[in-house]
Amino acid sequence: MAKTLPTGEQLRFRSANTGEHILDTYLEAAEKGGRTLADMLDDIYDLDGLFETDNFDFRAKETEVQFRVGLYVDPEEGWRKLSNFFNDAGTFSNVTTYDNFDLITLANEDVYLVFDLSSPQTFASEGVFTASANTKRVFNVSAAKTARTDAQTAQSLAEAAQTAAEAALSTTQTALSTTQTARDAAIAARDAAQTAQSLAEVARAGAEAAQSAAQSSETNSSGSAGSASASAATATNQANAAAGHASTASTHASTASTHANTATTQANLATTQADTATTQAGLSASQASTATAQAGLAETAKTNAEAAQAAAEATLVEVQAIAFASVQKPLLQMATAFTNSQTRFIIEHAYA
Repeated sequence: MAKTLPTGEQLRFRSANTGEHILDTYLEAAEKGGRTLADMLDDIYDLDGLFETDNFDFRAKETEVQFRVGLYVDPEEGWRKLSNFFNDAGTFSNVTTYDNFDLITLANEDVYLVFDLSSPQTFASEGVFTASANTKRVFNVSAAKTARTDAQTAQSLAEAAQTAAEAALSTTQTALSTTQTARDAAIAARDAAQTAQSLAEVARAGAEAAQSAAQSSETNSSGSAGSASASAATATNQANAAAGHASTASTHASTASTHANTATTQANLATTQADTATTQAGLSASQASTATAQAGLAETAKTNAEAAQAAAEATLVEVQAIAFASVQKPLLQMATAFTNSQTRFIIEHAYA
C-alpha cells in the first residue's frame, strides 16, 4: 500500500518562544534577498564552521566609517555606514547640531573632538562646549602660537643684543686705538721738548762763557793801550762787537729755553690728557672723539718742540761763532804792526 506524504503546509513547527508556525512559511521567512539559509551561513562561517573574517570589510569613507559583509566583485557595492569619522564641522556655533567625531575650531583656534554622544546635540556656548564630558581638545593651537611668538621675540632680542655687543666692541676697539695713538704722540712730543730744553741750556751756558771771554779780551785790550793805542782801539771795538754777539746769543738761548719749557708743558699736558682718554675709552664713542682732539693737541706740542729744537740749534751756531771771535782777539793784539787791510781781513774771518 502506497505511503501518503504530508506537504509543507501540513507540517507544523512549534516554538517554545514564538509559538506554532507552518514549517514552509517559517523557512521561507528566513530566506533573505532570494538567498537560501545555507548561502547566507556561508557568508559567516567557513567549511570548518569557523568564523569567516574575510567576509567582513571596513573602510573610512570621507566623514564616516563603513562596513560590508560578504564577497563582492564590485569594490563599491555593499557598503553601509557604521559611524561618523572626524568630520570637519568648522568654527563653533551655538546653533549647530554636533555629532560624534565632529572636529570644531574655537575662537582661539584650538580644535576639539566630539565623542560618545548618544544622539546629536547643540551647545549653548564655547564654555559649555569645552566643559562637556563629550568633548576633548586635540590640537592646542593657542599655546603653540604663544610659544612661537615667545620664541620669535626671544630670537629678536638675542639678535639685537648681539648687534649691540658687536657695535660696542667695535667702538671700544676704535677708541682704544685712537687713545693709544694720542698717548704715543704725546710721549714723543714730551721727549722732543725735553731734548730741546737740554740743548737750549747748553747753548745758554756757551753764550755766557763766550760773553765772559769777550769781557776778558776787552780788559786785556784796554791794558795794552799805552803801547799801541790804535791796535787797542781796534781790539776794543772787536771786543764790544763780541760782547754784543754774546748778548744776542744769550737772548736766543733764553728764547730757546722758553720755547723748550713751553713745549715740555704742552707735552706733559698732552700726555695727561692721553692717559685720561685711555681711562675713558671704554665709556663711549664720544670719548674716543675727545681722545682724537687730544692727539691733535699732542701734534701741536710736537710741532712747537721741533720749532724750539731748531731755535736751539741756531743759537748753538751763533755761540760757536762768538767763541771763534773770542779766540781771534789775542791774535789781533799781536797784529798792531799790520796794515788796516790785514786788520779788516782778520775781522771778516772772525765773523765768517
